[in-house]
Amino acid sequence: SSGINAEYGDEREDLTSSYKHAEGSTEEENVVEKVKHFGSRKEWNVRKVNRDIQVELGHETAVMGSEIKIPLQLTNTSSRSSRTVSLSAHIKCSAYTGRTDNKQPLIKTITNVLELSKKESDTLTISLLPEEYLKKIRAGSTLRMFLQLSVQETKQVYATQETFLVKKGSGVMVSCTKTQVKQYEEFDVTCTYTNTTSTKLTRSYFYLEGPGIRRSKKLYCGTVQPDSTIERTLTLSAYRVGERVLFVKFCNSKIPNAIEKVKIQVEEADPTEVI
Repeated sequence: SSGINAEYGDEREDLTSSYKHAEGSTEEENVVEKVKHFGSRKEWNVRKVNRDIQVELGHETAVMGSEIKIPLQLTNTSSRSSRTVSLSAHIKCSAYTGRTDNKQPLIKTITNVLELSKKESDTLTISLLPEEYLKKIRAGSTLRMFLQLSVQETKQVYATQETFLVKKGSGVMVSCTKTQVKQYEEFDVTCTYTNTTSTKLTRSYFYLEGPGIRRSKKLYCGTVQPDSTIERTLTLSAYRVGERVLFVKFCNSKIPNAIEKVKIQVEEADPTEVI
């Protein structure tokens, strides 16, 4: 509000009502709407529309070397009529920055048409086989799925995108006959790897290294078939005192390396026992 000094006394006279409609009145609302019409900033009234189709993304399993499965549950929200849904999905590899431009490879494109009765739910599982993505991505990569649905009867369109991380599979186990040894005392290390993927792993080997234990060593394994286990044993000794860490890495030509470690406590040897 605004005002001026009153004609008599020290009080101020309120002049707001002489040039402005009362707050909350119909006249004030009409003026506000007129100003909005000529303003550069326009406000849009968005009418709420009920979705014909409800979409839920289930828990995806994304382990490098295995089949990646992405379940999509579609539900017809209408209680009056059936719905014909056209689905289109594009799966691309995303850069570490999140970008999915033309430099990032397209993994797979899926199209499908589903018929949903009244209030019916159906689950569509999108799968990526190892041979479809192994040569295009690495472990730790992010896959992004662009999904678009359109309902033929009502012309409604639903679009979304989801991202998920391709995890590195772990299947290495390391066991030692002793975890507390003396300097130069020999102990056996058994390395085991279980191939839980559907991929045949070729040119595979265990790579062992541990500062203060011994020089790095390779234990060749050849080819590891799907759903099979390989095992190798090596005799080692440590020459440095203190807590030592032995790293065991399983390497192959198909999927990223898996690694495991074991701690070994090395005590100082009796000088009379050292040759």
